[in-house]
Amino acid sequence: MKIMEKFYAIMVLVMSFIAIRCTENPIEDFTSDDRQFLNFTIPGQVGAANIISQGESEGKIIVNAVLNNIDINAVQPSFQISELATVQPEAGEVISFSSDFMFDFKVVSESGKSRTWTVEVRPYESQLDGNWKTQNILFDWHIGIGETWGWGVFGPNYDPVTDTYPPEDYAPAVLSGDFPATVPDTDNTISFTTTGINEAGNPEGTFTVTAGKDREFGSYIFEPDYKGGSTDYSARYKKIPHENGVWEFNEGANLLTLQAGNEFGETSVGELTTNADGSISLRFENFVNEYTWDHFEAEAQIINGFNLYINLEPQE
Repeated sequence: MKIMEKFYAIMVLVMSFIAIRCTENPIEDFTSDDRQFLNFTIPGQVGAANIISQGESEGKIIVNAVLNNIDINAVQPSFQISELATVQPEAGEVISFSSDFMFDFKVVSESGKSRTWTVEVRPYESQLDGNWKTQNILFDWHIGIGETWGWGVFGPNYDPVTDTYPPEDYAPAVLSGDFPATVPDTDNTISFTTTGINEAGNPEGTFTVTAGKDREFGSYIFEPDYKGGSTDYSARYKKIPHENGVWEFNEGANLLTLQAGNEFGETSVGELTTNADGSISLRFENFVNEYTWDHFEAEAQIINGFNLYINLEPQE
């Protein structure tokens, strides 16, 4: 029994020692070398800052921002740095950028290591700002799409196995050719001006629409329609308002939102593509699944339209 008692006593001591060792903090003497910027924003910033560490003692923060309404000599940035590190100037302080839009911060880690971060503000270059003339307005239409008997801009050669049409047969229609006695807005001018960045980080601004040489905006009323009356197709085909308004551009999704008058006005959302020649194209989905496929000459094409393309060319 004495041997067993000694054994148990020894085991208790060993377990007690292990328990004591486990409660000790293995990193209590560790000090952090972290001296990073985790994020950085200034008023008017477009998108997230690009934060780049350079070697042991330097770093760069690249910011794109709309500077129209910003005093670059009195900017209050918002940022976060590594835990336990310190920074000069501190968050919340007003700073003044140099004439080349540069400013240096110094971040010191808990261990005493430092890194100099150079913030570079690059003026945001909008894809939209300036004057644009309507080059043409095209649209997709197809009667019986997905059927071997169908016809339209994709041609008649639908393959039900692959659910595709031969791309060489694709020929979008010119919208003005389908509205009798009207020429849709093919000579108008639209001017975009960036005014700032919203809470979502998207550039936004105002636009102004001007009628062309005829001093008239296009009409999207089809008369006589196939019933002998008239049908107003403006909701589907007048995607650029005939009045001034506001816009927002989601650069990540390439979506341009146009609103007539103000942010409460009638809204159109188009996918924007920048072309190699400097022009831009806006694609609007406008299919309404409520019409018959029966053939009513030109109006059948309008009824069965589903994509509208407005092509704009830059004006000096």
